Amino acid sequence: MKTSRLDYRDKVAVITGAGSGIGRALAHALADRGCHLALADIHAANLAATAANLRASGVRCSTHVLDVASREQVAALPR
Repeated sequence: MKTSRLDYRDKVAVITGAGSGIGRALAHALADRGCHLALADIHAANLAATAANLRASGVRCSTHVLDVASREQVAALPR
C-alpha cells in the first residue's frame, strides 16, 4: 500500500526548540516541503542561525525567543 505524504506547501508550522537538534531538523524538513515557519527557541543565537539558513533557501520564517517553561511567554507567542 502506498502512503501519501501530507501537503505542507504554504502552511505555517510553529516549531519550538528550532535552534538545534530535533527542532532544527524538523524546521529544515518542513521547509523542504514548502512549509513556512514560526521558529521558537530559548537561545537567540542558535535560533538566528537556523532562521538565516532557512531564509537563504527562500523559506519565510519568523523567530521568537522564548522559554516554553514560561506559560506567559508561550501564551504571548500567537500575538
